[in-house]
Amino acid sequence: MSDVVLQYLQPIWVAALRHRGTHDPAKTDSTWQELIVWASPRRLLGRSLDARGIGLLWDDPRQFDPKDRRYDVGVPIDPEDAQSVEDPGFVVVTPPGRYLKVTHRGAYDRILSTYEAVFDGPMRYDGWTLLAQPIIEIYRNSPSEVDEDDLETDIYIPAAKL
Repeated sequence: MSDVVLQYLQPIWVAALRHRGTHDPAKTDSTWQELIVWASPRRLLGRSLDARGIGLLWDDPRQFDPKDRRYDVGVPIDPEDAQSVEDPGFVVVTPPGRYLKVTHRGAYDRILSTYEAVFDGPMRYDGWTLLAQPIIEIYRNSPSEVDEDDLETDIYIPAAKL
């Protein structure tokens, strides 16, 4: 895990599919595969060179039972591509603003430890409160490109000091 920093994030247009349930790669892989099959013929893949995928976690993992959590898997798109998005996909525009950013390095099945470090560290002791908007995961590379230990995921946690 890298240091936690405060960073402003511009809106990101995302073509997404909804996954319900635990944020566990063993459970979400099928939704990611469905996204690739759905997005490929619409030419929505590869729009961003610095982001292979986008994950949006809508529910606080500390408060929601894993089976009830909403997790959108998506790809970044250009705003003009929004009209190409049709069922079962949908468009989400992430809220701009200040986020606590941390980079998770390594396998996706260890990403929970990065979340726990942020929630049990800066969120708890520095007075940050989680806002009611999605946590954004930006996947900078993919398992098809690099070894599992070299995966990089930037996590943007919407937070404010109240």
